[in-house]
Amino acid sequence: MKETKVYIGIGLRRLRKEKGWTVEDLALESYLTRKYIYELEHNLKSPSSTTLDNLAKAFEMRFGEFNTEIENEIIRK
Repeated sequence: MKETKVYIGIGLRRLRKEKGWTVEDLALESYLTRKYIYELEHNLKSPSSTTLDNLAKAFEMRFGEFNTEIENEIIRK
């Protein structure tokens, strides 16, 4: 079975900008690197569920709430 990759760049960038955060701010809040945040926002990487959970916590959201918030902007390949 082929693995589906999920790209969250558009939604992630929108949420980050709504918070007034830089890429560095989000990296610090989510315990990820600036490079990795950049790669996620530009759909160069597909996040793991652990990464999604870290991002949700950074935005002070539950995992499901975070996914719902960006659901319309997720690209699946």
